[in-house]
Amino acid sequence: TQNMQNILGDFGIQTEVVHPYDSNGDLDSIAARLEEGYVGAMGVNAGYLWDDPSAVGDGTVNHEVTLTGTVRDSNGDLIALTVCDSGTGEACHVVPIEQLDACYSNVAGADVVFSTEPLRV
Repeated sequence: TQNMQNILGDFGIQTEVVHPYDSNGDLDSIAARLEEGYVGAMGVNAGYLWDDPSAVGDGTVNHEVTLTGTVRDSNGDLIALTVCDSGTGEACHVVPIEQLDACYSNVAGADVVFSTEPLRV
């Protein structure tokens, strides 16, 4: 987390960190910020994200993904986030909410490093 903040800071991007247990760290709040143009990187557990027991380790955060967007159903309910994940070999993919709960919401050390102001339109 600190390394991510330092790197972004070197490019003049101010950041803040939210956690799943923070009032603004739940998945709905994260989605709202993405839709407002903020950029974020989420610390997750790779094994839970990839459904790969060999990558779970001790069950804490061990991987970072870039948040790229949201997916909502016809009622406007959040059903997934889109992420860029260097660990899968895919440029971007959709991660359903249930999977995000497993790899972020319920993982010790999970967080999102967000820009403090919108950076995209």
